[in-house]
Amino acid sequence: MAQMTMRTRMLALIQGREHDRVPFVQYRNLAAPDEEVWAVVGRENMGVVEWTTVHGVASPHCHFETEEIVRDGKKGFRRTLYTPEGHLFEERLYEPAFGTSAAAAHFVKEPSDYRILVAYFRDMEIHKNRSHFDAVVRAIGDDGLPHTAVARTPFQQLWINFPSSVHLAPPEEVYRATREILEQGGHSGRLQIQISENMPPGVWRRSFPQIVKAIADFGPVSG
Repeated sequence: MAQMTMRTRMLALIQGREHDRVPFVQYRNLAAPDEEVWAVVGRENMGVVEWTTVHGVASPHCHFETEEIVRDGKKGFRRTLYTPEGHLFEERLYEPAFGTSAAAAHFVKEPSDYRILVAYFRDMEIHKNRSHFDAVVRAIGDDGLPHTAVARTPFQQLWINFPSSVHLAPPEEVYRATREILEQGGHSGRLQIQISENMPPGVWRRSFPQIVKAIADFGPVSG
């Protein structure tokens, strides 16, 4: 089989063609900066995925306003949606290790809030905008693929999100758990192992090499 880049390997997975091994990827810079991870496991052994869009959304009669907040000593933000039918707000608090956020209060809190939310939906105008998508394609190159932020696609349904707790296990357990996932998926060419959720800082240095080794030992997959 001809040498494959991570991009061609992932495309073969999506298109149902034969490829040399199960792709192992992370969201760009998730566990650590990509260059740092590649220095440990090899650039050819881990690909990247980045969320992007091919559209834009305009709401001529609605708008959002954001303000910083502090709740129980945790920093976050409140985002308020203003519509002709009224306003709603959500609150999100930052997770300090990774800088991501989690919802502390959702926009819809009671049935009457749906009337306001529907007013926003009805005001939406969707238009084509490839600028960010094209920039992501150029930035990723042969290291992976963009993932468009639309409803769940068949590509996303193929992912197995590697369980975060396993990263804390001894290396031999990480290897065993990876092999179990691979054996369950089989050599069908319909499996991609992805790091797409937060994990304890630094543990990737111990776990990623075991995942890469298990994938290499598992061998080629069919289309």
